[in-house]
Parts: sequence; C-alpha cells; structure tokens
Amino acid sequence: MPPNVDPENTDPKRRLSKGWSMPSFEFIVESIDEGVLLCDLEGCIFYVNQRMAKMLGYRVEKMIGEELFDFMTPQWAAAARENLARRALGVADVFEHEFRHRDGHALLTLVATRPIRMEDLESYEASLVAVTDISERTQAIEMLRRSEESFRTLSENSPDGILIHRDLKILYANPALARLLGYQSPEELCAVPIRDIARDQDIASLPERIAHANPNTTMTPFEEHQIRRKDGTVILVETAHYRGLYANQAAVISVLRDISARKELQSKTMQLDRMLAAGTLAAGIGHEINNPLAFISGHLDLALEEVIGDLALIEDTPPELPLAPEHRQELITSMQDIKHSLEVAHRGSMRIRDIVENLRLFTREEYEAPYPVELIDVLESTIQMLGDELPSSTQVIRDFGEVPPIIGYESGLGQVLLNLLINAAQALQEVERAQRELKISVYQQEGAVFINICDTGGGISPANIAHIFEPFFTTKPPHRGTGLGLTISKKLMTRMGGTLEVTSRPTRGTCALLCLKPAR
Repeated sequence: MPPNVDPENTDPKRRLSKGWSMPSFEFIVESIDEGVLLCDLEGCIFYVNQRMAKMLGYRVEKMIGEELFDFMTPQWAAAARENLARRALGVADVFEHEFRHRDGHALLTLVATRPIRMEDLESYEASLVAVTDISERTQAIEMLRRSEESFRTLSENSPDGILIHRDLKILYANPALARLLGYQSPEELCAVPIRDIARDQDIASLPERIAHANPNTTMTPFEEHQIRRKDGTVILVETAHYRGLYANQAAVISVLRDISARKELQSKTMQLDRMLAAGTLAAGIGHEINNPLAFISGHLDLALEEVIGDLALIEDTPPELPLAPEHRQELITSMQDIKHSLEVAHRGSMRIRDIVENLRLFTREEYEAPYPVELIDVLESTIQMLGDELPSSTQVIRDFGEVPPIIGYESGLGQVLLNLLINAAQALQEVERAQRELKISVYQQEGAVFINICDTGGGISPANIAHIFEPFFTTKPPHRGTGLGLTISKKLMTRMGGTLEVTSRPTRGTCALLCLKPAR
C-alpha cells in the first residue's frame, strides 16, 4: 500500500457511503464489458470491477489500495499523472493509453475518465476510469491496413488487369488494365461505365458464373471473353472473378489477362502444322491428281480418234447416197464409245475437284461459331486424302454406324482426323505386311458421337504416351513430324466441345478415341 494513505480511504464502502449507493453501482459496472476503476486524485485505487482486474491479469483484491501507475510503464505512468491532475479541475478526457499486463505485455486501451464530486463536497476528490481493450481491434486495423497496402502494391505491379466493380460501376482499376484498354490512367477508366468495355451478354451472365464459383476460393474458372478498348477495337482476354469486399461492401474483383499474343502464336502454330501435313501429303496428292488426269487424257484421246474416224466415214460417203447399214452400225458403236469415254473423263474431273476441295477445306481456318457437320462425309473425304500415305496391303475396316451430324468445324475436324490417320499410317509402315490393319469405328453412345481409330502398328511406350500431347514432343525423325499434330488436334477438339484420348499397347497398336457433341 502506498505511504501516507489512510486505510479507511481504501475501503470502497466507506468511500462510496458519502454519496453512492454501493449495490446499484456494483450491479451496473459488473454487468458491462468495460473495465472500471475508481481512484482518488493521487492515483490510489479504491474500487475495481472484475473485468478490469481480469484485463490486467490480477484479482480484484490485489489491485485495491495500489497506485494506478503501478500497472503502467514509467513512460505511460508519467503521462497518466499529468492527465489525472486535470480531474481536480473538473475536466473529463477520452484518450488512448497503454497498461502493462501482469505477464509484462503491453495492453493498448481506450480510456474515458470523469472527475467525481461527492454530494456533500464542492471540490472533486476522485476519478472514474472506464477502460476498453482495443489491442485486438488495433491489431486488426493494422493487419487490414497492411493487407490493403499489399493488395495495392500487388495490383499496381501486376501484369494482369485487375478490376473491382459493383452494380456495373467501376470502383478500381490497376495501371495494367488501363494500358490494356488504351486509357491514359486508371482514374480515366474508372469514370467509364462497365458496359463500354464488356459485352451485354457477358455482364448478364456474370452473377450466374459467380454463383457457381468454387465455394472454397469464391473464384470462377478462367474463361475467354471479348472486351472493347477505348478506340473501339475488340481484344480477346481470359477473365476470372472473385466475390470480395471493397470499402467494406460486397464487390466483384475481376482479373483480365491479355491472350492476344498467345492466340496469334497458336494460330501460326496450327497453320505451320497444316503446311507440314500438306507437305507430307504433297506427293500423294500429286499422284491422286495424276491418276484421274490420265483417265481424262486417255479417254479424251479415244473420243477424239472416234470422232475423227466418224468424220472421215461421213466425208467419204457421197452426199446423195445414204449410209450403208454396216456404216450406220459403226457410227452408233463409235458414238457409244465416245459417250463412255466422256463419262469416264467426267468422273476423273470430279475426282480432281474432290481432291482440290479436300485440300481447300484442310487449309482453311475457322473463326465462326461451331455448326452442324456431317461426320461421315468429312471422314470419307479425309480417308481419300490419305492416299498413298497408307502402306500397301493395309486392311482398312470401316465400321460406320448411323450417327447424327456433330457440332464442330468441317476443316478443324478434317485436320484432327488427318493427323490421326497419318500417325496410324506411319505406325503401320513399321510392321510386317500381314499385320497391317486400320479399323475406323463410328457410333453413338450415351448422347455423344464417337470415332475410334485403331491401328496394329508398333504402339507407344508408357514413358512416351504420358507426353504425346505436349507441344513439340515427338518420337519421329525430324523430317516426319514436329510434335505439334496431337497438341493441335486436342486443342481443336476442345474448341469443338469434344475430347481426344489416346491409348496404346507396345507391339500391339494404338487407338485414338474422339468424342463429339451431336447437333441434335
């Protein structure tokens, strides 16, 4: 107990009996969540509630009679002495103050003090101190400040565009997004309605996409969308969205990633693969065209000879004489031969047309939305294009069931089938003639259309099959492949909403299974 302290003054009942009702006072202060203490103007504590004692790690009886300053560091105690002097002047204060817990750690609090004057006295003789622990709140505010600072630092330096919006209003945009969309600054972009940069259908579907986001991350998967730049041009981006808070209110945080360069590279890569495949087939296509050209040339020569002979026969017959029966029959036979030769020539020309059309479809790129495609027609056309690439003596088994049109791209599907058939043909070149079999099955099952292409080639080792869809991975010699065919084929199948799976057994063969969506 401090020196020169009257023991009677440390008795709370004696101190309060001068003008306070102890039962009503205790009921109030013991039922609130703040710490409360009473001290005289020298700082001697004569009342403390349970909350205050617990806040500092003591029992109530251990604090009664002690100086208030004993529960502070010397620095804070000095400030408390100066402040307590203001109570004698009748001044109330609210301020932040640091106490020291029994175990030594600092406790930041919000203190509200008020001078107390008893009813029978004109001067102030005590101070009521209400203490609120704000250490956790302060820590939370500091963590929030650091979190916001970290977010802003990350956002300001992110290569991806970051957009925060609520109710179609842009609340925040980072510099990367402003640059991507062609605005001078994020502030300029924030003044633009979100409808000026996003398509209406994308805006309308956003709540549904967010509603189906992963509940653990509140994040939607990245999806491709078109957005408008300030100059009106449209670019392709990948976007993902998060549910979050901004300025303590619900908002949507969107990440936008420019994929224009990637798409351009993919397009060039696909075109390169088309050119390589076209080069691989160039000799076969030349042979395919030469065959019908030979038919046309040969039969046109025969037709020309027949016509020349018929003309000579007619010219040698005097005009006044009718044709002899035997000459008439020769003329009829000749005309029939001419008709047959012209029909063969016509079929040959149609074959050339088909070959050229197949090549045109193969090299054409698709940018429009997927549409219904007759699968069997594309498959037969692709098999014809394979031509001499398929080894001789190969037994080709067609097991085509009745299937509806599929959703896709005619040229894209043709490219996938051609890549797979070329792979099968090259695999069959490595086995004995008697073992060469290529089976192509088409069927519908469980609401999907399947194409299964199986060869009896040498197969793919387990170590290699895990990498066959990786770009530039190949086991072929450099002049026979780039390692892009299967990569591009899988990408094309994904674009058409389908899948591509490859299974293989070494020395037994390989199967490629395509799954596509029916158009109806």
